[in-house]
Amino acid sequence: MDALSALSTWLRRQGWLVVLIALVQLGLHLWTNAHDNIFRDGMYYLAAAFSRGIFGDSVFAIRLLPGLAAAVVVILTANMAAILGGGWATQALAAVAVALAPVFMGSSGLLTMDPFDQLWWTLAAWVLVGLIKQQEPRRWLIFGVAVGLGLLTKLTMSFFVMALLAGLLLSESRKLLFNR
Repeated sequence: MDALSALSTWLRRQGWLVVLIALVQLGLHLWTNAHDNIFRDGMYYLAAAFSRGIFGDSVFAIRLLPGLAAAVVVILTANMAAILGGGWATQALAAVAVALAPVFMGSSGLLTMDPFDQLWWTLAAWVLVGLIKQQEPRRWLIFGVAVGLGLLTKLTMSFFVMALLAGLLLSESRKLLFNR
């Protein structure tokens, strides 16, 4: 569990600023969602027993999970910057860039598959960055779980995986692909 301890250490040291940015983004989602109506795609999910049973039938309830997914994307992105050697300013810039990017803000404000697709892509990238940096082939298992969840969410994960594998094959890290 080196990845979890590294994430925990990072959160204690400089990650608090990134968590603050993610919480501000989540607050913006919750504030704007309180003044909005249900988006048409969100109506599909109102029928889901999980959402209704846990959170009830409200705009807040169906947009909470996408907002949380977006906040996790912000944290993972900033942590990737940290893993790659970026200081607190670099991490904050990465967090702000993702938190305020229109494509992320727009998709994570609605209950569709997109914010969860983005979450799994980011999680897979985070695991891969750690795998390459630490040279720990055992992390392929975690990568596989992230990819599997991503494929259950949307098939676009397959394009992301193909691009990552092509990039690995063309890099010096290709030896990680040929390991039991």
